[in-house]
Amino acid sequence: MWDGFEHDECSTIEEATFEEALDRAKETFGELTTAGVLRMVKEVVRPKSRDVEPDINVIAVELARELDSPYRRERLDEVIGFRSRLNPTIRKKLIASLKNASEHMDASLHSLSADFKQSPSNGKAHQRLIREHMATQPEADLEEKQRLAGLLPTSRMLPFEKSATTKRKM
Repeated sequence: MWDGFEHDECSTIEEATFEEALDRAKETFGELTTAGVLRMVKEVVRPKSRDVEPDINVIAVELARELDSPYRRERLDEVIGFRSRLNPTIRKKLIASLKNASEHMDASLHSLSADFKQSPSNGKAHQRLIREHMATQPEADLEEKQRLAGLLPTSRMLPFEKSATTKRKM
């Protein structure tokens, strides 16, 4: 019996797999949270293919979450509160790391905000604005798709028609 369920009724993973997920969560997030462990369990059980380009939006959301982490701020505040007890070498290293992080954050902030345009509130749905913007961007893996399509005997690549997606027949 496990939390009210028979062992057969639960989908389980091997102990070694779970331990690997715990280790990865500690390494990646610096702490063990339920969400972090679940994310790593999914990664260990179904690893991402190395050939697939990561979703940049997912990466951006994860970065924003890490940067706004109250746990991270609490730890830094705790260290600052007890700074008189810090080893001078470690304190010097932390100061250098904070300076480097600050400079990198400032440069990143400048790069991200330099060409940022707030979405207009003109009645268009947010997803439609994103879709229209993405249609103007070059497709990163077009050559790979064409190569793979060439391997299929009955496949052919058709040009994307912008009007076909924006106009609907009634």
